[in-house]
Amino acid sequence: MKKLVFVACAVAALSAAFAPRFLDKARAAPPAPVTSPTVALLGDSITEGGLWANYFPNQRVLNLGISGDTTEGMLNRLGALLAARPPKVFIMAGINDLLRGRAPDDVFATYRQILSELDGGNRKIYVESTLYVTQPVNLAINEKVARLNTRLRQLCEQTGRCTFVDMNTTLAAGGQLTREFTGDGLHLNQAGYEAWFAQLKSRQLLD
Repeated sequence: MKKLVFVACAVAALSAAFAPRFLDKARAAPPAPVTSPTVALLGDSITEGGLWANYFPNQRVLNLGISGDTTEGMLNRLGALLAARPPKVFIMAGINDLLRGRAPDDVFATYRQILSELDGGNRKIYVESTLYVTQPVNLAINEKVARLNTRLRQLCEQTGRCTFVDMNTTLAAGGQLTREFTGDGLHLNQAGYEAWFAQLKSRQLLD
């Protein structure tokens, strides 16, 4: 009997301790899947953190950004995007690959596979440049970012299968991610997302 009472008390204590965490996770749960999206965004945490429905008010937006994801991860989960059949796709990827030591040419090869899978069906594909970083992130990575972006730009221009959108002209005009747009040297803050949105709007890519 004493054992039963002890177990019951222990369970109650654990429930009380973990309840706030469960509530926090519930509040942070992703929204319900978008039906027949008109715009999809594929990427990592930088894409995931954007409030894209606010920036595309007249569109049904599918945010496929996942924190920590790499180009290989995105290639492996393209099925969900292809099944949704959005007529417009924005992609920003590659920084996690480079930070984990992959060579720019290897990242480009995977990126090219992604674009090949997405090609067809009159789908508009916008390749948004991989963003530069700033300190405290190791600035040496920016040389690799530049190499990857050069190849992505060339691919879009030579094949016509995608449109390259150089986000670094706005978010990292000095060759590093602008301080006012980040809190940790890698991810964007609200000002950064607003600047991202402004560039897309200026190029009339939001309609």
